[in-house]
Amino acid sequence: MFSFLKTDFLMEVFQGRAIQLLQRSYAGVSLDTRQDLEDRIFFAVKGKNFDGHDFLQQALDKRAMAFVVSDQKKMQILLKYKNITVFLVPDTVKALQSLATAWRQLLDIKVLAVTGSNGKSTTCSFAHVLLSDFSVFVRPKSYNNFIGVPLSILNVNRSCSFLVQEIGTNAPGEIAFLTQLCQPISSLVTMIAPSHLEGLKSVEAVAEEKQEIYINSSKAVWIFNKDNFYTQKMWRELRRKNSICFSSQEQEADVQLNFLKESSKKSKLAGHIGAVQSKAELSFYGQANLENLMGACALALSVGAKPERIWEKLSQCHLPKGRQEWFFMKDKQISVLFDAYNANPSSMDFFLKSCQKFSKQNFLILGDMKELGEKAEEYHQQIGSHPAVLGARCVFFIGEYAGLIEEELKKNNFKGLFKSAKVYNKNVLVDIKLELRAGDLLGLKASRSLALERLAFDLTGQDFLDYNNFS
Repeated sequence: MFSFLKTDFLMEVFQGRAIQLLQRSYAGVSLDTRQDLEDRIFFAVKGKNFDGHDFLQQALDKRAMAFVVSDQKKMQILLKYKNITVFLVPDTVKALQSLATAWRQLLDIKVLAVTGSNGKSTTCSFAHVLLSDFSVFVRPKSYNNFIGVPLSILNVNRSCSFLVQEIGTNAPGEIAFLTQLCQPISSLVTMIAPSHLEGLKSVEAVAEEKQEIYINSSKAVWIFNKDNFYTQKMWRELRRKNSICFSSQEQEADVQLNFLKESSKKSKLAGHIGAVQSKAELSFYGQANLENLMGACALALSVGAKPERIWEKLSQCHLPKGRQEWFFMKDKQISVLFDAYNANPSSMDFFLKSCQKFSKQNFLILGDMKELGEKAEEYHQQIGSHPAVLGARCVFFIGEYAGLIEEELKKNNFKGLFKSAKVYNKNVLVDIKLELRAGDLLGLKASRSLALERLAFDLTGQDFLDYNNFS
């Protein structure tokens, strides 16, 4: 482990707010006491449901050597130890952001920034594969918010040439701030759809917020998706000479790919990347994933990857865990499609169409789609009228909108079995096991906060989202 954050640098960033100071260097930063914190700086960040100051002893036990705190009373436990550095700051989140901002100015790495309503993590994962001839750093988790992006910047492997970085948002102004922090050389909006409506209120406001990634990266190559209404509008209004576009429909696009055959196990595609036409086999399917793949190809082109080499690597691209993940329960002869990493109306629609496409005997376990604000009821009603749901053998809905879904299903003369629960528990598991039949396609989809990976693990023993690593 190498050390790079020196005490003098920290003193300058934190304006000398050291309560206790040791002259040394540190190997990165962390907020998580479940990690090995040896030689790291622990930031005691306060969130909605936790306070990092309550974990100072655990951080000491995990060998953290520096602490950034804002609670003068709780920090007293640290002062018993004379071999650590302690900074007392007004706001630990702002201190984290300030440190990342200062460090980015010294960091010699090229950032490829990706935002959008759906597909950020998948596009980054694909880009990592396509750029594997280079030295590329990709965070193992979706560190994409006002805390996560600074963590990425402060923990990046300095030997890498590129950082592929997700940028997310829940409120106006976040994309601009995080883009300015990253200083990307390539910027991409994957697509725009209803998401984060609690903070952004409308899809139009989501589009306006997301396009800040272009406005705040004036020196970057701008990459546009021409298959999405909102990002195509961005292309028309913002494109310039050093822009790249991709589309499954338009032949003149810089990247143009189309499926020749789609399957839950193997799909085939053809098209062109740059000026090179070819074909490839993939382990996934669907228009949404095709757009993510084209976006990753465009990112690779933007930093000089050869089209021929990109084609060679396409078959190595796989979806991240929790997205469109298939599993077969041999003992019960049941196929499982787990896609519960997250959910919004567009990703729910894609999931339901996939179930309908690959099976006529569907058992759907669905849950709430979060952060839809005033539109939440309207979008959940759409689930109750979706053809794939109406054609399912059984629907089990978990969450606060279960009653609304049931009412909508009755209006649409649903002929199958409907069951529901507010939260997942062992009684729900028993109910589901009683209703499962050989030949079912068991599909699971909900927002992450519903934690459907726990239910899936209890049914199959399979870790779809690293179940055992979640607290």
